[in-house]
Amino acid sequence: MQTLALVFALSCLSLPAFAQQGELRGEGLSQTIDCGGDDARLEGNGNRVTFRGPCRGLYLRGEGNRVEVELAPGAQIHIEGNGNRVRYHNAGGQTPEISIRGEQDQVTAGAPGRPFPAASAAGPEPLYLTGNGQNRDVDCAGRDVRMEGSGGAITLRGGCRSLSVHGNGVEVHADLAPEARVAVQGNGDLVTYRLTGPGSAPDISVSGRGSDVRPGS
Repeated sequence: MQTLALVFALSCLSLPAFAQQGELRGEGLSQTIDCGGDDARLEGNGNRVTFRGPCRGLYLRGEGNRVEVELAPGAQIHIEGNGNRVRYHNAGGQTPEISIRGEQDQVTAGAPGRPFPAASAAGPEPLYLTGNGQNRDVDCAGRDVRMEGSGGAITLRGGCRSLSVHGNGVEVHADLAPEARVAVQGNGDLVTYRLTGPGSAPDISVSGRGSDVRPGS
């Protein structure tokens, strides 16, 4: 009886530490953390963090963070903030559920330990919009725009240099720079555009069933 009581007491003492194992808050940190099979959570700005796992999910809030995370099958990634880069590795090969509330956030799959790609010297860094069912109004400020996800309606302002859409059932209303490039890879997508100045119509490429790119008002 005493042995059982001791085991129960020790397990209760360990619970708070386990619940906080994969959590980190700070500014400008460089750290590797074991999430212990729980969620990986990061709050702050300018951090470079690696979460060892497998983690049940990643919850990131802040700006300018660089995060690598090992995910369990069925995990999800949720980002609130701007200019974050997340690279995930999933041993099961499944794509996590991704939701983003912010701008210039990037989520990619890849092996951990490799350096994040540097911003292109030829121009500003692309604007990445990733997630399903987004309904947003975004200023692309003349940048390339890359969208991944299905459903939702996106309005792009600011004379986007190019637009790439990967997903199904996406509706996009875009202000495009003259001679912009538009590539749609998915089914049932609709892109309507208007040019922000005089010049040639966009270079358009559409693959998939029921997708269309056409001038709008």
